[in-house]
Amino acid sequence: MLDKSMHKTNKQCKKCMETCRACTEKDNNLRSRDIEFTKIEKFFKEKCNEMLEYEKLLKQENEKLTQKCDDLEKENKFLKEKCIEVCNECIPNDKTIQYLQKEYDVMKLSYHIVKEAYEILKSRVTSLDNRLSSSNSCK
Repeated sequence: MLDKSMHKTNKQCKKCMETCRACTEKDNNLRSRDIEFTKIEKFFKEKCNEMLEYEKLLKQENEKLTQKCDDLEKENKFLKEKCIEVCNECIPNDKTIQYLQKEYDVMKLSYHIVKEAYEILKSRVTSLDNRLSSSNSCK
């Protein structure tokens, strides 16, 4: 009977040892996974910190560019106002130039008409003079 009870106890101990071994393997697997997850978590935290730093740099750069754009818009507005002032000064001059150009064109046309008439008159006078000269030489 002692043998049976010893055998039974050994059997129970084996079951417990197998259970303990299985638990130990599971614990080891869980520790390995925990170590892997800790490494992954550390990696992601580093990447997140890098991204946060990069985001800060981008925000600073964005602020600089925004300020630069605002400055350029102010300068552009100032230049537009100045240009409008200059243009307002030029409008009467442009109108005067257009008027003078029209007058010049009229005078040029008149000059060509008078020149053409003069050439015709000169030709007729020369022709008349030639006829008169030839008629005087015949006498």
